[in-house]
Amino acid sequence: MQLMNSNLTIAIIAAGFCLLAAPAAAQRLITVDSNRTVWDVNILNGVRTQVGTITANAATTGGFAYDIATGKQYLTSTSNDSLYVVDVTNWSSTLVGPYGSSAIVMHGLEWDPSTGTLYGMSSHDGGLYTINTTTGFAALVGTTGLTSFHNIGHDPVQNVMWMTNANTASLYSIDRATGAATLVGQLTGPTSPSGLAYNTDNQTLYLVCNFTDTLYTINTTTGVATAVGPVGSSNLLGLVYIPGNGRLTRASHGCGAMTIRVTGHPNTGFSIETTLGGSIGVPFVGDGLSSVGVAFCGGCTIGHDWLVAASGVSSKLEIEE
Repeated sequence: MQLMNSNLTIAIIAAGFCLLAAPAAAQRLITVDSNRTVWDVNILNGVRTQVGTITANAATTGGFAYDIATGKQYLTSTSNDSLYVVDVTNWSSTLVGPYGSSAIVMHGLEWDPSTGTLYGMSSHDGGLYTINTTTGFAALVGTTGLTSFHNIGHDPVQNVMWMTNANTASLYSIDRATGAATLVGQLTGPTSPSGLAYNTDNQTLYLVCNFTDTLYTINTTTGVATAVGPVGSSNLLGLVYIPGNGRLTRASHGCGAMTIRVTGHPNTGFSIETTLGGSIGVPFVGDGLSSVGVAFCGGCTIGHDWLVAASGVSSKLEIEE
């Protein structure tokens, strides 16, 4: 089955409950403010458009990280000292678990696809951590010797983990085995770098600064940042690039209080995972390609062109050629 350049709609029905909801997309540069608002950022001019708000359980929101293999969007809370998974169809956050120390203030967060590892950077000790994606526990790899806030972004082309430091306003490469940081050069523009993301489509490292409120590209040879454009007054702390040509969508839900979490990447070679909560009766999950809006259960609508329907409270759809 080929889903490149297609929309994937997730439709859920269980004992008179139905859920369909609103769009979330791939191939985007996304940023999150400390106040939980989420924005699409135009990579050509820096203009941002609000696409949602993270649910309140995540408190003060910080770094973003995206695992393309599973389509999971990770989020760090700098006030709860915990890791969350975010559903990009409605921006609800689900707690994974605490980092294991209240001293940790994890602003930096990044997924390394070369080893399948989630990394974090804490400002309390300038340390690089590996994070358990099942429990949230953070294990120290090593310290950089630098103070203030750090952000990290993985470059899969060169297989390099880049890091910025707010105190020095500089770019570094970081050794993922020891935590040692090597200076590349000063950014010469951003004074409070607060989010890094690597665009695999144009092979460019992007940075957002929450002091100049500007989106930048970074020369990874010299460290010099070039302004793309202003993002507007904000406190943007996380930045992530979601590649691909597909879109993952849901319609708004009605006829009950059942919950749904959807993660995944709607492209060939990846999968879509759907999990229900609070269902009664005999639930099943339907995965389709479009929403047709058929009236169902006295007031709510269900739209689908199902490819597959699976019984139970969870379903994983593998997308193959």
